[in-house]
Amino acid sequence: IGNRFNTIYNDFKSLLEILKPDLIGIETPVFYKPNTNASRVLQAFGVIRLAINHSGYDDEVIYITQEQGKKAIGLSQKKGTGGSADKSGVEPLVRKIFGITEKISPDDAADGLAIAYAVQNGFRSEKVA
Repeated sequence: IGNRFNTIYNDFKSLLEILKPDLIGIETPVFYKPNTNASRVLQAFGVIRLAINHSGYDDEVIYITQEQGKKAIGLSQKKGTGGSADKSGVEPLVRKIFGITEKISPDDAADGLAIAYAVQNGFRSEKVA
């Protein structure tokens, strides 16, 4: 798993050097129920934050919740789900917003575009310490 974290770090740092972003939107990881992948997700989140820090972009990072990303693209919350919106609705709305005709795969890519759209349109969350 250490090699995987090195790859994430190096790839993310390279992307920052190439793209030189004005803002970086990151989905804040939240786990509502026990999840066997939570530890790995949180470790990868830390590796990404380290790459951002080492690249000098700490002030440009905006942390967005999944719900804020869904709200930004106009996806309403489903009643009786504790406030969560249907994940399957993200991809078609993101395609419409960005004018993408082909299916976005994997679903996480559509989620990432929703987070980017939220950040670009002024959605903000508390800064993660």
